Amino acid sequence: MKRHCGLPVIMALLAGCTQPPDRVFVPGSLFTHVIEVRTAQGAAAAVKTGEWLTLHARRRTGPWTEVDRKSLGKDGCWVGSPPPAEEPEVATDLTWRTDPLEAGKFDDGLRQDHVRRVRFSAPGRYVLKATSATWCSSQADSNILVVVVRP
Repeated sequence: MKRHCGLPVIMALLAGCTQPPDRVFVPGSLFTHVIEVRTAQGAAAAVKTGEWLTLHARRRTGPWTEVDRKSLGKDGCWVGSPPPAEEPEVATDLTWRTDPLEAGKFDDGLRQDHVRRVRFSAPGRYVLKATSATWCSSQADSNILVVVVRP
């Protein structure tokens, strides 16, 4: 009797294959992608050297339009269901940068509350900005945050 060791693997792979939906969502004609960042202190904050500063971000996208997936062609970008019109806390989903570059040390971004934290090792005035990327739309840059770090 011959054993087919590969059969369970093939069956598992086939079980994971699903057909894409017939109706999908794409950015609508008046689509916007807005990202707003803040701290608990607002758009400007003052902290001590080495103190963690908590960063918050809210994202709004839409409107999303439902279309026939086949109308988009082979390379058309779509999502199976539209993201929420407003996401109240997405700081962990953003790419953050400081000016001057790499002046701050960010946490690992693996928080369940979706906030990010940053701290600075030297006194000074720093500017923070974030970039948001979503499926099928251009990246969006946030407003700026000004952080004054004192000794």
